[in-house]
Amino acid sequence: MKRDRTLKKARFAVFALCSIFAVVYLLRSGLDEERVALSRWTQLLSTDREFIENVESQCSMISGVDQTDGEAAFLRAVNLSQGEGGSNRCQLRVASKNLSRFGLQSLWNFTVQLKNQEGFVFQKAFSVSFPLPGALAPLIVWALALAFGIRFSLVWAIVAYVSASAAFNPARLSLLIVSSASRMMITEKHFLSLCALYFWSLLMKHSIPRKLMTWPRPLGVLLGVWHPSSLAGVFPLQYSKTFVEKGWIEPILCATLSAYFLVPQWDALQPWLTSLMLPRYFTFAVILFLGTRSWLSAKTERQPVCLWLIIRSVLACILVEGLAREIPTIGRFDLFLRLTLAINVALIATPGRFNWKAIVKNLLVLRWPALGLFVSAFTLTTGLGDVLLEYCNPLYHPNTVVLCTFLAGLLMGTTTGNFSYSFFQLLPLLAKYHSDSLVQAALVDGVTAGTLLSPFHPIVLMTFGYFDQRMINAYKGRISLLWPALVVGIVIYSLSSLKGIIILQPITFTFLCLLFAAAKLKENRWSFASA
Repeated sequence: MKRDRTLKKARFAVFALCSIFAVVYLLRSGLDEERVALSRWTQLLSTDREFIENVESQCSMISGVDQTDGEAAFLRAVNLSQGEGGSNRCQLRVASKNLSRFGLQSLWNFTVQLKNQEGFVFQKAFSVSFPLPGALAPLIVWALALAFGIRFSLVWAIVAYVSASAAFNPARLSLLIVSSASRMMITEKHFLSLCALYFWSLLMKHSIPRKLMTWPRPLGVLLGVWHPSSLAGVFPLQYSKTFVEKGWIEPILCATLSAYFLVPQWDALQPWLTSLMLPRYFTFAVILFLGTRSWLSAKTERQPVCLWLIIRSVLACILVEGLAREIPTIGRFDLFLRLTLAINVALIATPGRFNWKAIVKNLLVLRWPALGLFVSAFTLTTGLGDVLLEYCNPLYHPNTVVLCTFLAGLLMGTTTGNFSYSFFQLLPLLAKYHSDSLVQAALVDGVTAGTLLSPFHPIVLMTFGYFDQRMINAYKGRISLLWPALVVGIVIYSLSSLKGIIILQPITFTFLCLLFAAAKLKENRWSFASA
């Protein structure tokens, strides 16, 4: 007993030292704030069409006076070097000022002054702000607490992170929360589909009498590949607390397969086949390890199917799709949302009763994936995504661009928990490598791995909330399944700098897969039987 207390104190002391070191490092990290500010400013300029039209009406060609980075950024954003628009040549000056608030937020002001040959002066000021790396300290401390097995609430970590990103300014914090919530509701259309499917699952489980308590496995796989987060919506039907480990395998496998079919061009077969043949070693490892495990653990008994309920649901979907063609308002909804709403209506119209008290109680679980999606939207709204890109820009390391691309995708995906946010932030940076298959594969693999490992992924948070688990238990299961594939990806993409030995990568992949398989079999831990 005394020894356990001593070990617990030692573990807490190491955690405290690591946390202090991480916080000091983040606060004193050397970030090129001007480059991040210019990136944020050019994004703001590209959306200000009224200002650009005014510039085009006054100037036909613009030249910088002082040749500063701000002037170069403005010229790239406005792009009037070919002499379009009016008949005057203008001179450009860009002045910038900045200040930092508590070392957590950087505020920049750019003043643009244009003067044409007639002496007309056009001037406008722009303000941009973004959090500094120190704002990430609460999330880093939470991750360290998770690693050391120390209780630290994720909610409090998120509250501290959101407050630190606004430098504890109440007015700025309120504005960022409103903007992030608005962005989440506009861009995250699939969240409403997840809610509708989860509500349907609760109706099925808490109907009196119960109508259907199993989910057909092939249908679940197809649904997960089409819409990976939707598998969180069928947790009440498919999984129980004793089958949580199995519940991890199928969502991870479906999300990986969904990313594998990410860039299909259905109007042209060859580009689609080319994208499927990319050497995505992390994806291949996940499909091999988890696919084999899921296949061998599949139940062989026939699952019950409620035929009349399926027919009623299909008819409801056909009716809704017919209305969508005739009524534009319905047609503007996402297809998956329309179908899930249709099966909800079909089930509610079925004769019978529902335990609404249990349904409403379980609906509160949806606050967890909503919180994760809010954090993703907040990260992008504040500009932290640009700060992360400055840290992990693969273009700064041309000799190891493949490995850096994979690590950049891993960092962005883990921080945001959102595939599309991370992928489309990194994609423009790698335009010069569009013909390099390894770079393309590393980008998709890195973002996929980061998204699956993120604590803000809807599946992680749904499992945490629905099964009433500790976060460390909910997260540990996912890491235990993904770390072999992650090691395979990092090792093989590290070998990409050896350009002369092309066959080395597939040979290493085969060797590592056999090595992990042998280790599992030797330890007799690769057991596929259900608990």
